[in-house]
Amino acid sequence: MNTQEFETQYQESVGKILNDLQSMAIISNRLESSIVEVGTSVQNLNKMVEDYMKSQPSDGSIQGNAREGNTTES
Repeated sequence: MNTQEFETQYQESVGKILNDLQSMAIISNRLESSIVEVGTSVQNLNKMVEDYMKSQPSDGSIQGNAREGNTTES
């Protein structure tokens, strides 16, 4: 291998590495964006559950009676 072949192979390798790094940066940004979206969805779901729980009666609820083994069906 002469100097020119070495330089050509070196430049091609560096170019491939830089392209791979750029691809990884793009993938990383997409992943970060997806993680943020999932986090927002979890927070929204959590708020929805909290709001639902707050809207339920605290005494004599069907869920409370069912947990205690009491049912209204005869």
